[in-house]
Amino acid sequence: MAMIAHSDWLTAEEAAQYLKVKPRTLLLATIPIAVCARFERNPMRRVRHKKGSVVFDRRRKVWNYLYCDDGVRRTKPIGTIRDYPTKAAAWRAVDLLCLAPVTTPATTVPTVKVVAERYEAEKLPTRSETARVYKSWLHNHILPKW
Repeated sequence: MAMIAHSDWLTAEEAAQYLKVKPRTLLLATIPIAVCARFERNPMRRVRHKKGSVVFDRRRKVWNYLYCDDGVRRTKPIGTIRDYPTKAAAWRAVDLLCLAPVTTPATTVPTVKVVAERYEAEKLPTRSETARVYKSWLHNHILPKW
């Protein structure tokens, strides 16, 4: 089998021959070679989405994109059933409109030692006996464990 460059396009007949299927099964007139390679590996593989979901609201007759943003469930309307007749079309709209939430890098979580030092500096009680007992608990029990 001859190698085809990525910039080349295949006709429906060539793609059907490459995929070993009948030409009438292909819906597009031309498809890129990357699509052929994908179908060659696993033709029935479902596209996975990392974040969120697309749901049709029957009452309002609109597609909604549901996702979590900083632990809060959010929703964005995508369009009506006339705009996007299938769920796949609604997903393509989410991808094109860049509605997918941007994952922010996780902020650094302070260690117990840092939190204890801050507590001692800012919140430690002013009564000497109470402060002594709290410091004792911090230094003898809490900080050695973590």
